[in-house]
Amino acid sequence: MEARRGGERAGRLAVGAEGVRALGVRGVEAARATASLVEQAVQRVEGGVQISVDVGQQWQDVRGRIALVQGVMTQIDEATLSQQQGMHQMRDAIVALSAAVQQAAASAQESASAAQELTAQAQTLGEQSARFEADGSSAGSRARRTLRAA
Repeated sequence: MEARRGGERAGRLAVGAEGVRALGVRGVEAARATASLVEQAVQRVEGGVQISVDVGQQWQDVRGRIALVQGVMTQIDEATLSQQQGMHQMRDAIVALSAAVQQAAASAQESASAAQELTAQAQTLGEQSARFEADGSSAGSRARRTLRAA
């Protein structure tokens, strides 16, 4: 009986040992799976860190390009203002030139009118002088004789 009990105990111990062994195998497999998952998580975190670094560098590039564009826009704004001032100066010069041309045209018209009047006066004087000389040859002689007699 004792042997039978010993056999039963040994059987139960064998079953228990088999369960412990199976549990140990499952524990090792679970530990390996957990280690694999942890390694994958570490790789993903490292990948995320690298992505973050890349995004940071790209953001710095974008900020640099924005600053460059702002600089170009400032130069364009300054050039536009300069052009605007130049256009105002050109407009003022054209207005002054137009006034000078109008004044010169008025002066030329006045000069032409005066020249015509002088030409008419000269013609009239010429005509009167011709009449005076025609009439004056006898009048001139009489005037000389009158002066001599006196």
